[in-house]
Amino acid sequence: MPLHNTLWIRRILLFFTLTLPLSAHAQGFTVGAASQPGVTVVTSDYVSEKALSAFESTTARLVAEGRATAKVDDPQTQQRFDKVASEIRTEFAQRLHQHLDELEGDGVLEVSEVTEKLGHLREELLDELEMMLDAIQDGHPPPPLVRKYDSAWAYTKQVLDYTVKVRNAPIDWGRFALYVLGGLMLAWLISKSMDLISHALRLKSWRSMALLLESSGAPLYMAAAATGIYLGLETLWIPGIAEPMLDKIITSALIIALFWFLWGTAKALASGISWIIGKTYDTNVDHHIELFILRVLRVIVLISLAATLINVILSSGLTGLLTGLGVIGVALSFILRGSIENLAAAFTLFGDKPIRVGDLMIYKDYWGRVEDIGFRAVRFRTFDGHLFNIPNSEIIDEAIQNVGARPYIRRRFRISLTYDTPPEKVAEAMDILKDILHDHEGQPEDQPPHVLFEAYGEYDLRLLVQYYFQPPEYWDALELDSKINLQILKRFKEAGLEFAFPTNTTVLKTDPDETPELVWRDGADTDAIEKPAKDNSAVDGDASPPNKRRTNPAERSRTERPNEAEHGNQDGSD
Repeated sequence: MPLHNTLWIRRILLFFTLTLPLSAHAQGFTVGAASQPGVTVVTSDYVSEKALSAFESTTARLVAEGRATAKVDDPQTQQRFDKVASEIRTEFAQRLHQHLDELEGDGVLEVSEVTEKLGHLREELLDELEMMLDAIQDGHPPPPLVRKYDSAWAYTKQVLDYTVKVRNAPIDWGRFALYVLGGLMLAWLISKSMDLISHALRLKSWRSMALLLESSGAPLYMAAAATGIYLGLETLWIPGIAEPMLDKIITSALIIALFWFLWGTAKALASGISWIIGKTYDTNVDHHIELFILRVLRVIVLISLAATLINVILSSGLTGLLTGLGVIGVALSFILRGSIENLAAAFTLFGDKPIRVGDLMIYKDYWGRVEDIGFRAVRFRTFDGHLFNIPNSEIIDEAIQNVGARPYIRRRFRISLTYDTPPEKVAEAMDILKDILHDHEGQPEDQPPHVLFEAYGEYDLRLLVQYYFQPPEYWDALELDSKINLQILKRFKEAGLEFAFPTNTTVLKTDPDETPELVWRDGADTDAIEKPAKDNSAVDGDASPPNKRRTNPAERSRTERPNEAEHGNQDGSD
């Protein structure tokens, strides 16, 4: 049975052993030092006598307890008890006088500083004595002591060798392995059971519960391994210096497993919160809203994990930790002001929903789709494949065209007929267009197509055509536009309707007896020029020059190509 004296009991005994006797006789033993108000001073000899007497009494009691509970009661074991006790007493006496010499450096030896300094020394050496007595009463040689080694590496090497080869038998390591394997096996059985339950829940459309079970697999294995290690270590001898570190490692592993589980369950929780919001407000919650809730929950999990681990590893108070985080937060608020603005803008984006993930958007004349809405920026990929990270605050401040939010796609274009088209042919053309657009694919119920005789153009009779397509899928709308264009071309050709194109008509008035001179611009064939018989003439009082010039096609006034410039962007989707 290991010997153990609590820390508080030792401190109380030390306090009464040193403080009360010293206080009672302080004035009678002040050598070379006067009593000061509020300060009790003593001599080093008196302190040494009382401290050695108390330490020897305590070590004798511990040795007697060790002999009484020793597994082997032979003269050799008794000698080992006496030997380690003597070594500890000698070490205490040497270090006691060393500390007293240091404390007397100012000529005054105060009870308060003696109690504090010698208390730590007493506890350290008594711990060493208990550790050695425990080893002896179990039939093992004493473990290595850290004060006997000059380097930490040499001491660590000796402690590992002692722990693995001397203090713990192979059967002890076997039990340790069984605990670890047993924990993992139990975790495997529980994980398989959860998989079966999760599959059944998915068949019943209980998605959130299924996600909750599926996310617990890996954390369960980690927690089981940590628990198995903890139980297995209880069967082994562990050096006292390593116990606090191992406790922190195992505790940290269990905490990480817990927060790992919370990280996975955040997805199920976000899905559940989205479902509750949808039911409460009778609305459909978009995927990016659920994604935003998931990110908020996981940020909370990470912050909580970091705070908990710092508290466990550094053994710091939670109040002090929160105070420090508050001070750091104030400083970071000035440094990360832009990031904070983008974070606030992210909440606005998720609340107002001006854009959603997957929406078709126009940003600074670039067409593309929204890939993700994060805490800092919106990921926007153009049709060329380029990726833009647009700050959230910029999305809020600027006018962004959300093309994906339109309820339908409108196509508006014009068809030009020649001026020599009879009225009945114009009416026929309109009827053909109405017939083609009647009940076309994707036609909204509240947006019928329109075909109108819009205007007399410079060279054409202009028909206005407009129709809508729903749902607003860009490429599906273009497929419909292509089909309608082919039908218009085919039906107009069958009806003998001609499309107008830009033309200029030049009227030449000359004397019927004269041949007009044809003048060509640069590059004209000089042999084709016919000179008139007279210099000029007039017909019926016409004051126009007798010789007119046929215009070169290059001189024609700039016009627009039919069904392209007339349509322009109007021919496309808007």
